[in-house]
Amino acid sequence: MMILHFLSNPTTTTVTDGIVCQVCCKRIDSQCYWKCENCPEFNVCSACYIARGAQCHEHTLSETSSAALSPSGSEESKQNTAVLQELLDVIKHASQCHSIQTQACTYPYCLKIRKLFYHASRCTVRVSGGCQPCKKVWQAIALHSRTCTDSACRIPRCMDMKKQMVGIAI
Repeated sequence: MMILHFLSNPTTTTVTDGIVCQVCCKRIDSQCYWKCENCPEFNVCSACYIARGAQCHEHTLSETSSAALSPSGSEESKQNTAVLQELLDVIKHASQCHSIQTQACTYPYCLKIRKLFYHASRCTVRVSGGCQPCKKVWQAIALHSRTCTDSACRIPRCMDMKKQMVGIAI
């Protein structure tokens, strides 16, 4: 049900409830992290900030504490993990599905993901212009590419994302 909420709600902007580090692309689980004073969505985990210092970003970063990031129990963590795994499964299926309108796919949310892929491939506004559907697609693909080990992955833009992450890590 959470996947449907994420895919259908235009105001939902993140795949997970947490904050993601823009350097290592991992979820920030600690209460302390660094936030850009100019870019509202640019966050850096403490590990990346310690490793790279102020060179993580062109603007000034300030240390931020958030009680909202504190663990509220393993049950919520298990639920988030299950939702993320379900989203990854749907993305993988939708990228390989060849169903047609006369013979619709029965895999849950497949059609919705395929429509988002189609939209992202043809959108002229893009993420940089504020397109929320495109932002959702890129977040989902980034989530997949962080764990993907397939050298011939068929998910759109996965290989490009992996190359970009390797470039950022260097």
